[in-house]
Order: sequence, then structure tokens, then C-alpha cells
Amino acid sequence: FTLNSYTYSFNSNGGSPNYPSVSGPVGTAVGNPGSPTRTGYTFTGWSPVAPATMPSGGGTSNAQWNSVPNAPTIGGPITGNPGVSYSYTFTAADPEGNDIRYEIDWDNNGTVNQTTGWYSSGTIFTQPNDWASPGVKTFQARTVDSAGGISGWTSYNVTIDCPPGSTWSVSGNICLADVAINSFTLQDPSIPYNTATNLNWNVSGGGTITYSIAANPAPDIGAVTGTSWSTDNRTANTTFTLTASNGVSSDTAQV
Repeated sequence: FTLNSYTYSFNSNGGSPNYPSVSGPVGTAVGNPGSPTRTGYTFTGWSPVAPATMPSGGGTSNAQWNSVPNAPTIGGPITGNPGVSYSYTFTAADPEGNDIRYEIDWDNNGTVNQTTGWYSSGTIFTQPNDWASPGVKTFQARTVDSAGGISGWTSYNVTIDCPPGSTWSVSGNICLADVAINSFTLQDPSIPYNTATNLNWNVSGGGTITYSIAANPAPDIGAVTGTSWSTDNRTANTTFTLTASNGVSSDTAQV
């Protein structure tokens, strides 16, 4: 008496490797051969599921594939100011029309910071974001479909800088308006140089502004406060130079 021999095959359906078929009588071990791979697709299983043992008549299991969704297209401002919120859009489609969601890595370090809800394929998702300090900021996003497919990353660069006329203060963690000396005058430049006279100035800028006055010929006056200073008597015609600074920007003027 001879038992009938049957064959059970596995069709990788465009993937690899191509698993060898199993032959033998009913009851021969079959089971799951493994998980093939295919570029641009996610393996979702065998159909039908391979039996544990050979069935009468044999059979075939076919690999099932899910197309990986498209990587998102990102849109939004590429320049901005610290602490200001800007809106960015994320758009992607799934080749098979599966629902999708977006995973966003705002720090560009490979860790997902934000996962959206599920949306229909092709839905535009909008998300605001801001950055606290200047620099070139890079973030990335990818698409996940409801069948488990994951796209590659899409990167996006945004240059953050202080508005014109201001400079970043590391210590203050803020953009400070640049220092500008609007006027620097001698109260009465026609009087003799050896008579005490007043220097007056008007300065604008952000933060705490400090002042210093140098003189030529010396001696210098040094650090001063307020918006005026009464000069000491000089024995020669003197040029005064005012320097104003807030620690990140400065300006000078002479009289």
C-alpha cells in the first residue's frame, strides 16, 4: 500500500526569497515558511494561511502585500522669527486608498514627537509650530497607512532669525532691538574749551543700555549713566566719543 504524495507551494508574489515547496503524504509538516520582503511593500501575511500539516490534495499560499504610502509633501514658511507660530501642511496619498496618518519628528532626531489621527488618503493636515531660538531648524515627517505600511521621511528646513533691526541675546533668550545713537551733542560748542559744558545724548535700543565716553586728548570720562553729562574743564580742544551697548549690539558717535 502506497500513500499518495501531495505538494504545498508558496508564492512570494514578487517578493523574495522564493520558499521551496513541501511534498509528502497527508500529515506531512508544512507550516509558515517565513516572511518575504519586497521593495516598496509591506508583507501582510499568507493567503490562505499555510496549514500545519499537508492537506489532501496539497495547495498553495500566496504572499499578500500592502503598498507603502507615499512620503508626505510638506508646505509652509521657510523663514521666521523666534517664538512666532507658523502653520505647516502635510499631504500624502496611499496607492491602495488606505486611510493614513502622519508621524512628525519636530527635532529631526529620529523620534516621533507627534502622531496625527487617521485621515482619508490625500487629506491635507495642518499643524502650527514655533521655535524658541534662531538657527536653521529641520523637522521631518512620514506617512503610515492603516495596513501598517510606513513611508520614508520627508525633511523640511526653516531658518529662524531675529527681525531686522534686532539681535539675539543668549543670556536673555530674546531678540533685542539694536542700539542706535539718535543724537550726541555738546550743549554750546562755541564756548571756550576750558569751561565746563554739558554733553547730551538720545539713544534707542532694547535691554539694558550702558554708556561710556572717551576723550581725545585724554583723560577719558569712562562709564556714565542717564542722558547727559557735565564735562570737566579741558586744557585743549577735545573730541568726545560716546559708546552705547546692550551687550549684543552697540553704536558710537562723536562730538
